[in-house]
Amino acid sequence: MGYTRSVPGKRGIVVFRPGALGDTLLTIEALAAIRRTWPDESIELVGNAPAGVLLLEAGLIDRVTAFDCLDVTGLYAQPPRVAGRWHNLRAAVLWLGSPDLVGAVLRGAGAATVHWASPHPPPAMHTRITCLRHCRILDH
Repeated sequence: MGYTRSVPGKRGIVVFRPGALGDTLLTIEALAAIRRTWPDESIELVGNAPAGVLLLEAGLIDRVTAFDCLDVTGLYAQPPRVAGRWHNLRAAVLWLGSPDLVGAVLRGAGAATVHWASPHPPPAMHTRITCLRHCRILDH
């Protein structure tokens, strides 16, 4: 399932953040930093689709895709299948417990950069802080 606003001709940034409503909401500041850094790029959130629709309507993202859709499961297939919109990405941001496979597949499909942040921060650090620290890399 996917929801989208029309953004033709953009290279794109994809953010993988599966989880529940709270996990999605914790990415708001990170998505805002990505939007500030690349205001003209299309930003796609792959994760909780119903929660992502709220971010779509707020203008933080341009597309939301459910983490359990065929485009995502294709990344784990042998051989991997990469959706056309995920070829030659400007950046991929992976909040995944095991990002190596997806990161390698997206790099192989031409992603300029692939960033990873653990969805499970150290016990003394809140997930929101982890997301913000990671996005300092992205927010110039």
